[in-house]
Amino acid sequence: MKNTAQRLRVAEGRGEKAPPPKRTVPCMQTTWPHMLFPRIAATVPLVFPFDQPGLRYRYFARNAVWDAVQLLGLAGKKVLMPAYHHGVELETLLAAGVQPVFFRVDAQMRADFDDARAKSAGAAALYVIHYAGFPQDMHAARYLANELRVPVIEDCALALLS
Repeated sequence: MKNTAQRLRVAEGRGEKAPPPKRTVPCMQTTWPHMLFPRIAATVPLVFPFDQPGLRYRYFARNAVWDAVQLLGLAGKKVLMPAYHHGVELETLLAAGVQPVFFRVDAQMRADFDDARAKSAGAAALYVIHYAGFPQDMHAARYLANELRVPVIEDCALALLS
């Protein structure tokens, strides 16, 4: 009986004497284009909002969501969240101890802030997601957040040019 490597070589038409296929597992993260060129930070001054003190960079948006929950002290509290989401942000919120309260998103991927207002009892934050490059009505979101006296967590991971 032939082993798997032998069967693969025969199936690929390389014959019995072909070398075994190479199998590699990368140990480094994927290389991004900006990693191949020197940083221009030393020669070009940063502009708003990248010049703000306390700015933090994160490799994954979920890490930023986790940090936001910790920095805002939202563990164990209710957060208004759109019912339509990717899932990763919800997993992160749940892992951080947040109790999501879902509000409606219509067929055009617009958040229904009136529905959020109706479900806002005891909410400690408002989570807003920009879908497929289309921004939400942040004036309405900010108005609701001001009315409730809660912070807005703005998820731009799916925003245009993100």
